[in-house]
Amino acid sequence: MLQDWEEAFPQRLAFGLAFFSAFALWEAWHHGRASARLREYAFLLAAVASAASYAVVHDQLTATLSPEYFLAVKGLAGDPRPFRIAVAILAVRGSYWVGLVIGTAMLVANNPSPRRPQLDYPALGRLALLPLAAALAGAALGGVACPPLGFGLRPIAEAAAGPDGAGRLLGAWGIHAGSYLGGFAGGAAAVILVVVRRRAAGR
Repeated sequence: MLQDWEEAFPQRLAFGLAFFSAFALWEAWHHGRASARLREYAFLLAAVASAASYAVVHDQLTATLSPEYFLAVKGLAGDPRPFRIAVAILAVRGSYWVGLVIGTAMLVANNPSPRRPQLDYPALGRLALLPLAAALAGAALGGVACPPLGFGLRPIAEAAAGPDGAGRLLGAWGIHAGSYLGGFAGGAAAVILVVVRRRAAGR
């Protein structure tokens, strides 16, 4: 049953997007394009799409670097779907919620207040690039640091990819860990900057 649930992820994602789109269309029909809620929906959708797009490209590159990372560490060896498609689905499943969480946190930090003006959406959009930039920086740092340092993972890497492929697997592992850490750090920084800029504008 759990396997069926996992394999149905594309259908579940499509249903979620359709459900979300229906609410957006209802809001646009009743309140027009100037609707504040519609702009929030659009911002959240952009945050989710950005996170998922980054992850798909990111995972396709690391799948080229070390297929063994996905086959052994991520458990795709038994996946019946074509390897690259399985990697892409895994990327979306592991990233969409990151964009949703960070986007929601930024919107909450930008909630209307009688004391502090809200940031406009172009300003929010520019701040939303910070998690992506931080994820990219974290990926680069993790990819460079993990192969020589190992962090206790080398025996696992050698068992999965052999002595010759262990370094590449560790590089992929470090890139993935660095992306998550960098993305969340950048997301926290973006939320803090929303609050700081609103306070500065309200003085």
